[in-house]
Amino acid sequence: MSGGNSFSTHLTVDSAGNCIIGGRTTGNLDGQTKTGTTDSFAIKYAADGTKIWTRLFGAAGGETLAGNHVVDAFGHLYVAGIVTENMHSQIKTGAKDAFLIRYDPDGVRKYTRLMGFPSVETGGTSVAVSAPGNVAVVGYTRGNLDGQTLSGIEDLFITDNLMDTSGTDISTVTYIGNGHTSGTVPVDTNTYVHGAPVTVKARTANFRRNNFAFGGWNTQSDGSGSRRLPGKQFSMGPSAETLHSQWQTKWTRLLGQSGKDVFSVDIAASADGHVYSLNHAPQGFLGELPADRSGFYIQKRDAAANLIWSRPGYTDGNQTYGRSLVVDSQGRILVAGYTNGSVSGSSQIGHMDGFVAIYSPAGILIQVIRLGVSAGNTLAERIKLDTQDNIYIMGIANQKLDGSGATGAAGTFVRKYTKAGIVLWTRYIDGGGHFVNGRDLDVSGLSVFVVGYLHTANSSLTGFIARMATNTGATAWLRTFSSGSITWYGGVARVGCSSTFVTGLTNGEIYTSRGEKNTARRYLAFVTSYDDAGNALLSTNAEMPIPVGSIVESEGSVYPIAIQCRDNRPTALLQVYGSAYWAWGLQGAQTSPGPAFAMLFSPFNALNDNRVVTHGASGVTLSSTTFAASPLGVWFVGGMTRGSIDGQTLTGIGDSFVTNQLGY
Repeated sequence: MSGGNSFSTHLTVDSAGNCIIGGRTTGNLDGQTKTGTTDSFAIKYAADGTKIWTRLFGAAGGETLAGNHVVDAFGHLYVAGIVTENMHSQIKTGAKDAFLIRYDPDGVRKYTRLMGFPSVETGGTSVAVSAPGNVAVVGYTRGNLDGQTLSGIEDLFITDNLMDTSGTDISTVTYIGNGHTSGTVPVDTNTYVHGAPVTVKARTANFRRNNFAFGGWNTQSDGSGSRRLPGKQFSMGPSAETLHSQWQTKWTRLLGQSGKDVFSVDIAASADGHVYSLNHAPQGFLGELPADRSGFYIQKRDAAANLIWSRPGYTDGNQTYGRSLVVDSQGRILVAGYTNGSVSGSSQIGHMDGFVAIYSPAGILIQVIRLGVSAGNTLAERIKLDTQDNIYIMGIANQKLDGSGATGAAGTFVRKYTKAGIVLWTRYIDGGGHFVNGRDLDVSGLSVFVVGYLHTANSSLTGFIARMATNTGATAWLRTFSSGSITWYGGVARVGCSSTFVTGLTNGEIYTSRGEKNTARRYLAFVTSYDDAGNALLSTNAEMPIPVGSIVESEGSVYPIAIQCRDNRPTALLQVYGSAYWAWGLQGAQTSPGPAFAMLFSPFNALNDNRVVTHGASGVTLSSTTFAASPLGVWFVGGMTRGSIDGQTLTGIGDSFVTNQLGY
């Protein structure tokens, strides 16, 4: 400082550890030239003591006395005090006015506001800011203020009217369709101050672009700006923001070998936009498996279908099956399956053992977890993770995994591991004396949901859903229902929805979306739901608790493959056979795209606003086996095709495929 005195009067520390000191000076400071007789200052220091910036603020010919300052969660500085003259083009009202000044994290002044009453003194002494960005100033006044009448000689006041209300610092978010061909663009009616959190909107129903898959939002129409993911938050900038929908080109990729059958078993999409496919690989596949051993084959692709890497998986046994795949928060790839051999120092335990093979993001095998029992068969069929990356395995076993004997009717087990592979608990699902066959599981909050079917009297199948506790594995409840000789559940989804949705199959004589009874006993696929107490939520269909609007029927059969939830809406992957199909909301019989094809079916509000998207080719038998949604909401479907499709040429008898052609 030169030519005066400086006094520090207040200090604060922001969330990054930076220290901001405030006070007043009668001289120039750090290269900043004072404006009035006494100016106030703010100096920002890094956590290591390095000075970042200095700011002086004052009023020509007058005194500016900062009373206090505060920093919000985004690093913006608010200073309150008293000033004796006009300041920063703001005209004072009284003899002395209260002021509020705001600086951004770089020390750029965003606004100055004054408040007072004619001919009297009003001063700001302190300031506070809330998480949403509301700013309150406390001080004193000797006159009426902002419509409030003075009670004493000098009154206390608190106000939020000193925060910016001119519109220059209050911004909006606008969504642009960027070439969409149907549906409506989301609308955000909120206003935001600089630094306030903004939750990105999901796309509205049927918001689509023909031949493209929705890929989220971006601040630039060409995707070169900041990516905004639906449901995620960002900090509002200093000006209005426009978010343009992004559209990914649809693609299909085949994997095969002459004279062989290859099919996709499972698909996962990671948070960074990569797509992983787990494929069944026959003996000697592509020369990467030994001639006498089958196994699995993992492929990693980016969102544009470019192949990043491929990895074969097999053991010293002649049979290895990869059945399920997930990606954890660290980018590790976990494959669950079963084998009759040993691998990577993991020795065989029984006749057939379950396993979890864990790979690094680069595709390097880093760990194998084995589960089995001597002389037993243990089949790990499905794998899921919770938010802490704990591992849940569902499978079938004919011997208890602790070696205590046969499982009997309770053939389905669920086992929980830590992410390091330490066993936490193992539980078996009791079907009341009937053999239990689990088909799928999902983990949400404190609950594990398992679905499948029970083998009941007269060789019939009855669908079931069970809810278990994540901490102990204890079963909270198990619900069943059936109609006709065959009813089973094939998939369950709770993550992303407020209730639990299942997709299943029945050949019961129930009324379908055509308004006719299923007297031909065709296999019909459906979607229904349960609350946390195990009560069926959707309306009853005369014979069973399946709403008519959630049934898909075809001239052949319809099989449920899997189900997932996004934005509180379920979407089921169905495999459809036949030349025509019926679904609620579609007028009459719909012509099938091929003799066997994939369908994404998303019932909404039980009966209306259903979404139906199909994919197949004339004369081509296409079998769907799995699907997954990327964080951007793009659906990827996998399976096997016995013909060329989407410009991709068939190599073998049947090739594995991965496609996003069914993306909404």
